[in-house]
Amino acid sequence: MATFIINHVVSLFGSFISSILVSLGIIKRKNTVDMNKLRINVRFNGQISVPLDINPQWTISQMKETLSSKLNVLPEDLSIIFAGKELDDDLCVENCDIGQQSILHAVRARNRAPSLMITTSKSSLLHESIASLQLSEDEQKTVNQTSDKRKVNFYVYCSGPCKDVCPGKLRVRCSYCKQGTLTVIKDPCCWDDVLIAGRIPGVCQADNCSGDAAEFYFKCSNHESQDQAVALYLIKNNFRDVPCLACTEVSKVILVFPCAAKHVICLDCFREYCISRLNERNFKQDENFGYTLPCAVGCTDSLIKETHHFKLLGEEHFVFCRLCLQGYHIGRCEPTDNLNTTKGYLYVFNDENVEQARWEEDTKNTIKSTTKPCPKCRTPTEKDGGCMHMVCTRPQCGYHWCWMCQTEWTRECMGNHWFG
Repeated sequence: MATFIINHVVSLFGSFISSILVSLGIIKRKNTVDMNKLRINVRFNGQISVPLDINPQWTISQMKETLSSKLNVLPEDLSIIFAGKELDDDLCVENCDIGQQSILHAVRARNRAPSLMITTSKSSLLHESIASLQLSEDEQKTVNQTSDKRKVNFYVYCSGPCKDVCPGKLRVRCSYCKQGTLTVIKDPCCWDDVLIAGRIPGVCQADNCSGDAAEFYFKCSNHESQDQAVALYLIKNNFRDVPCLACTEVSKVILVFPCAAKHVICLDCFREYCISRLNERNFKQDENFGYTLPCAVGCTDSLIKETHHFKLLGEEHFVFCRLCLQGYHIGRCEPTDNLNTTKGYLYVFNDENVEQARWEEDTKNTIKSTTKPCPKCRTPTEKDGGCMHMVCTRPQCGYHWCWMCQTEWTRECMGNHWFG
């Protein structure tokens, strides 16, 4: 009878009464899943997979201690590799871009040659160092100075459950064994470094693998899946608040055409632009890229190379005959004079709006006239006085070079033109 009364009271007053009864020892709290825990999978030597529940507040050292008991390996003999970097012991898990069901790799630290430990880059995590692919130097300064909390995202087309444009996660693996046990020697500095395999050197820590090149790939951030996604590198965060060339609205996410002026268009207007060109049968056929479109303003050399950007139109695409440009048909093409063609409306833009919708052309001109590139990482550097000895301010570079020679700083530079 007493148990029935207690259960009835709990059902009426909910968790508040339940917590009181627990504190008094009258009832016991049921086992619940800690939502603050991260469930990750650790692959040891590329073979053994160990599920591990960790606290985001843990350090990597604490993670190693928990993992060592499962692998029967001393914590100091383990190295944890994630996204192309070896994670330092004092690094906090929540600062490593590790999410639910993320895959980390563990290798025996003592199996690695000492020279490899020196050459691999550990100065910054991958998700920190790749911000330059989305933000120019000026944009990075603006975000830092204004304490802008908007996250820098890469965007992908998720062909899985999302079927949409989504924020993506950048991951890296060995181009030879396809395992995530590779640590990169230097960080990517441009989109080609990411999109073209083999441009970034690395050292694979897996046993019996001599892989020395990185292979980058993308995944959707909205769900946990092993499926890879296609990078939509023309879609960016609009940190510069550039207005759309069509509607003149400032959108948070925009598409930047690959033309010299880098014209900006919001995603809704880009869909309308594509639909109008479809109705006009005016997609361009390129022998390298297939059917595609140029910049909406009509700029030369501006074809969209990655046609997955047109997935914004949805799964069903308009199909037409490439010979007569009419709807799909079987047999010979009929004379176009006898057919009712759909005349789409012509995209006409105000010159002032087009000029304001430039992404970074003015910035590029200023940078070219007032700066010189670092000889190692090509970061634009401005000289504001002092001697000719320059030190690259980019965290993962720090190269010492001569402003006049634009080569590595030497004693000869010091003796000949230290001060001009």
